[in-house]
Amino acid sequence: MTDNALNIQESLCQAMSIIANSSVDKVKFDSTIECTIIDATDKLIGKYKVKNESYAEFYAYSQITTYNKGDKVYV
Repeated sequence: MTDNALNIQESLCQAMSIIANSSVDKVKFDSTIECTIIDATDKLIGKYKVKNESYAEFYAYSQITTYNKGDKVYV
C-alpha cells in the first residue's frame, strides 16, 4: 500500500472511532429503577414479578440472591 492509502485508511479508522465514541457517550445514562417484588413463586429459578413506582409490572431475574415478596430491589 502506498503512504497515501495508509494515511486515508488511518484517517477513516480515526473518524469511525470518533463517531462510535460520540454515539456511546450520548447513550450513557443510569436506567436503574427501584422495584418491589410482588410475586416470588418462581424464586427457586430466579424469576420474580416486580412493580415499579409507576405501577408497571414485569419480570426480573436474579442468579445471585433469593428475594421474597415485598422486598425492594434495583432493576
